[in-house]
Amino acid sequence: AAKIVKQAILKELRELKKIPAEKLIESRLEKYAGMGFFDEPAK
Repeated sequence: AAKIVKQAILKELRELKKIPAEKLIESRLEKYAGMGFFDEPAK
């Protein structure tokens, strides 16, 4: 099972390396910006 997980992770890393860092950062910012805002009231 560990071998299969390792192969899957390595495959995904190879795909991610093809994407420029700027694009990855932009995608991450859009993802988190779309989640909205959470505010916990003070006690």
